[in-house]
Parts: sequence; structure tokens; C-alpha cells
Amino acid sequence: MRIIYVSTYPPTECGIATYTSYLDSEIRKHDLEVYILSQNGAKGKHVFEVFNPDDKDIAYKLFHLISKLTPDLVHIQHEFGLYGYERGIQIVDFLLRCKIADIPVITTLHTVYLKPAWKERLITSEILCLSKEIIVHEGYQKELLINESKCLKEIHVIPHGLRQTHIIKTAK
Repeated sequence: MRIIYVSTYPPTECGIATYTSYLDSEIRKHDLEVYILSQNGAKGKHVFEVFNPDDKDIAYKLFHLISKLTPDLVHIQHEFGLYGYERGIQIVDFLLRCKIADIPVITTLHTVYLKPAWKERLITSEILCLSKEIIVHEGYQKELLINESKCLKEIHVIPHGLRQTHIIKTAK
């Protein structure tokens, strides 16, 4: 199975980049083919620098490369503002292209607002309608989406998780 993640990725320093790198290393243990399409500056095995957050053609750039890589699944790590101007509206264009091409997309929503502004509400609504499945990290986020959604999808709650570390006995 070939999976493509669309996300930020190290050495970019942000929570989603770190989350994706941990997810990537765990998924690779299952002998799956994994690629990461990320913002410029990302580095690593099978990592492609595809866009800058200020680009006006993010959806086109992402879809153009995905068309060449022929994934079985695309997994978007979503945070408002990662995918261009107007709170990242270009991710909706990208999702629409994937839908038309019959490429299944799972979207992890890292932020679900209790009282979203209209832009966030509109973008979230379109993400829900165009994604095959949705992942959130908290039960209350699932409930908020179910109450707001016009397109009910399978919504999975997968806790964010913690990195495995060794106990440092001398730590304060």
C-alpha cells in the first residue's frame, strides 16, 4: 500500500511536523510505502518539498505530484493556515481534485474550534464533505463536528499520543 502524507515535516519546528514524523516512523514499521509532501524546507526519506505557505497554487502543486506517485491513500494533517491564504482554503481545492480522481483522503483535523469563525466553519464543512474519513484527537471534537456537519462521515477519535522515552532518574 502506498500512503502519501500532506503535512509539515522536520526540520520545520512545529507540533504537526513532529506528529507526522512520529506517525511516519511507526507506519514504516509495517512495510508500507510512505511519501510525505510538505512545505519547502522539509527533509527526509521520501520527503518532497512541494510548496510555500504563501504560494497561490498549492492545490495544483500537490495534486500534480500525487498524480505521478499514484497513492492508494492520501492522509492530510490539517491546521488552519498551513495551506495558503484565507486560513488555508487551498486544501479544499486539493480535496476536490482528489475526489474527482477517486483518490481516497483521510484528514486529521488538529484544530476543531468550539465556536469557529465563518471562514473556519466553511473550510471545515468542505473538508468533512470531501474527505473519506476524519480523525480528531478528542471526543468533544467529534461531537462538535457531528453537530455542525452537513456531510456525516466516519469520524475516528485517536488520542494524540506521547513519544516513548526512557525515564531519567536524575531529572528534576
